[in-house]
Amino acid sequence: MGRGLKPPPANSPMQINPVGLDVPPALRGWVRDNSGAIGINGLDGAGKTTFALGIQRFLLDQGRAAHLLHVDDFNEDDVQDEVYEAFARGELTAAHLDKYYHSSVDYRALFEAIKIAKERTRYVIVEGVFLFRQPLPQILDFKVFLETEPSVARDRFKRRRLELGDERPVEVFDRIWWPAFERYCNEEKPLETADLVVASR
Repeated sequence: MGRGLKPPPANSPMQINPVGLDVPPALRGWVRDNSGAIGINGLDGAGKTTFALGIQRFLLDQGRAAHLLHVDDFNEDDVQDEVYEAFARGELTAAHLDKYYHSSVDYRALFEAIKIAKERTRYVIVEGVFLFRQPLPQILDFKVFLETEPSVARDRFKRRRLELGDERPVEVFDRIWWPAFERYCNEEKPLETADLVVASR
């Protein structure tokens, strides 16, 4: 486990989930008594999309409308292209990493999308990296952090890139994604922000 990924605080329940479609009991209980936006956060390759789809299916099976939003749909493509191209040329710098960390997602647009979705449906599920950065925690009603070892997440990306034909080399995980996520954990402390921590294995 890297720097910044500390054990969850005592008031944040830990549940084990192999990142399948099972919904943890604590989240089932919250859904039973509440409605609102559920945020799913974790490292690239932690299983956020699969976990979010499991929650959506659980809600739909109960006849409850659930809208799913992906942080990736709010990526700033120009910023990400600039960083990945610098990496491909072997010219990645600290300034590129800083720009990726701060500007690779349009957080304001995502905030507004969550707000609108909450006005239209009882449940909104949002999944993605850096999800607990301001101003997003203000609009998320239940926050889940998927905790996984970097080596596990990296192996998942290796498999996924082959399955999906993703041309980015595995090294983007080591050089871009993991450093950015480690910084995020140090600065935003998502383990402490989360209402529920799920061990993704």
